[in-house]
Amino acid sequence: MKNITPKPLLKYWAYLKKDFMLLYSRKKYLITFLLLPIIIGSLFILLLNSSTSEIKIGVCDFDQSQTTLQIFNNIGRFKPIMLDNTPQCQENLKQGIQENKFPIGLVINKGFENNIQNLKQGNIEIHFDNTNAALARSVYWIIDNALIPVKTEIIDNLNSELTTKTTTLQEKLEPIIEYVPRHYEAEAEQINIELKNIAGLETGFLVEPIKTEKIPIYSYEAGDASTIAYIFPIITIFIILMLSSTSFIYDKNNNFLTRVKTSSTLLNYLLAKITYFTALTFVQFILIFGIFFATGTRYNVSFPGIIELILFIAIIDSLLGLLIGLFSENEGLSVIFSLLISFPLMLLSGMFFPTETLPNFIKIITNILPLSNQIIAAKQALLFGQTITYPWFYISIGLFIIVYLIMRKKS
Repeated sequence: MKNITPKPLLKYWAYLKKDFMLLYSRKKYLITFLLLPIIIGSLFILLLNSSTSEIKIGVCDFDQSQTTLQIFNNIGRFKPIMLDNTPQCQENLKQGIQENKFPIGLVINKGFENNIQNLKQGNIEIHFDNTNAALARSVYWIIDNALIPVKTEIIDNLNSELTTKTTTLQEKLEPIIEYVPRHYEAEAEQINIELKNIAGLETGFLVEPIKTEKIPIYSYEAGDASTIAYIFPIITIFIILMLSSTSFIYDKNNNFLTRVKTSSTLLNYLLAKITYFTALTFVQFILIFGIFFATGTRYNVSFPGIIELILFIAIIDSLLGLLIGLFSENEGLSVIFSLLISFPLMLLSGMFFPTETLPNFIKIITNILPLSNQIIAAKQALLFGQTITYPWFYISIGLFIIVYLIMRKKS
């Protein structure tokens, strides 16, 4: 007796095959699907390793001293462009920033070294393009970090000089104390004690009485590796929302959905869609993970956690995309709705702004958003070798029922 494949299974396979063939025939979607994770993943890797790049800075050095020369010899990651020391130097500096010759300009006024030597603050003016929002937010941090070696050396030199001078004064004072009248002995001894205290004074305390030190609870490598936990869910939600919504619109506009409904196989249609987008999500993961792994990033992976992560992201995102398709009149509108949903989710994901600093009502919202929980799940599966703790399975069942009922009513 011949084995007869059940009819529902044939329908399921036919729907699944149709979607793969459709993606293959729509070259623009296929190219976008394959290239987007490669391009964005590569860009993030370049950004993570951007510490090797040089930043040009224009410089007006009116002091032209040994101290300023030392600054520009030790200001790592920067390539100083020394401008002519003329009265027009600052105007030329401003013009250079406006013409994008360099993003930042420094002005050191006359008397800088003299102030340092006389224990007065030396002032460096920082000029920058404040219409560049990202640079404006970080310009002081960039310059201050670049000047840390110079500041440290100045403080160390000051500390050494202070210790030397006070020690010399102590040595001169000690034989004199023997000849001090008896009623001045206590005062002289007190002066000697104060000199000892000054000799032991750390000049770093004067400029930074409270020192803060960042100590990550995970290794430095874990910090770099965590990028994929953001990149994979963010790229996938954008692509899957767009592809699933436009795929549904395509079926609706070509009356395929009507044939599905009349043949009473809507459930098979939905299952085939979810399987199809799960396969696409798996490909996305392989592409992104492969890029990070090829550049030396290593992970403490949980393979059951990875499978669960891919299912979590694929099922939730594809069902959300189908919902978008149900309420969109054409593919253009579905793409717009996908962007309207995915971009706010990206902004609230914790990648661009720390969610801990957001208002409480926003934090409550982020705790229930799918992307935020997908990122947490990605960390658990890729960084900590854990399985996912989020109850996504029950949520996906509820969402599946909602999509099925709406689709049956509208299609």
